[in-house]
Amino acid sequence: MHDHDRGVVGHGLEPGPYRCRPARTAGHHQFSHGLVEILWSLISRTIDTLRAIHCAASTADTGQSPAAAVVTGTVRAVIANQGMQRFIEREGDLALRLLTTKATGFEARLIALIGRLVDEEAAAERLSTAIPADDLPYVVVRIMESYIYVALITGEHPDPDRASRVISALLPPA
Repeated sequence: MHDHDRGVVGHGLEPGPYRCRPARTAGHHQFSHGLVEILWSLISRTIDTLRAIHCAASTADTGQSPAAAVVTGTVRAVIANQGMQRFIEREGDLALRLLTTKATGFEARLIALIGRLVDEEAAAERLSTAIPADDLPYVVVRIMESYIYVALITGEHPDPDRASRVISALLPPA
């Protein structure tokens, strides 16, 4: 066996078909935590950037509420990110476990962030929805996930326009 067949020694990686994947060791938790933190920094910065763009604008620009424009823009950004799509394609089970369950807190933080967006937009009277405020952030995040991970769930290609229509219905302008 060659050294390159044994994986990257000391980095918690083991060889896999066409890729390296995290070894199932004590270092795996640290690797997963680091990956989640990187992904969190990317999505939270994306949402912050989109909020700066859309929450200062009127709904006339897009026909969506600012909250819907932010959420739709986030879904578009994730779907368009080639690195994220490769991660979902190659490590779908890991992606789902890390990003859509209570295993890491990523989803809880995303629900809280979307909750703050929705609360602020409703308070500014730019959002009016019939969905109870306590349920809305969870529902929005689950819809985001449904369209981001659609290839894993149904085998379909992710379509941000489909996501936009549903998100806009959930988050209509006031």
